[in-house]
Amino acid sequence: QVLQLSATRAWEEIEGQVKDVQDKILEAPSNASQFPYVEGAVENLAAIPHMMWESFGVNVAKAKDDVQRCVDGVIQGLANEDATDEQLVREMRALPAEVQNIA
Repeated sequence: QVLQLSATRAWEEIEGQVKDVQDKILEAPSNASQFPYVEGAVENLAAIPHMMWESFGVNVAKAKDDVQRCVDGVIQGLANEDATDEQLVREMRALPAEVQNIA
C-alpha cells in the first residue's frame, strides 16, 4: 500500500510536469507554425506518465513473485526435518531484510 501511494504521487507529479512542458512548448510564439510536427510531439509527451505507471506495475509484480519465492523457500526449510530450530529461526528472522532488499 505504501508503494502504491508513493507511485501514485510520483505519477501525479510527473503528469503535472509533462503538462507544464506541453503548455510551454505550445505557448512558444513560433513553434506550432514553424514546426508542424510539434503538436503531435507534444501529444506524445502525455504517454510518459502512463509508461512509467505500466513499468511500476511490472516491477511490483516481479517483486511480489520474488517475495513469494523467498517465503516458499523458508516454508520448505520448515518442512525440512534435518534443519535445526536455530537454523529455522535464523531463516525466519532474515525474511524482513530479504523482502526489503527485493522492494
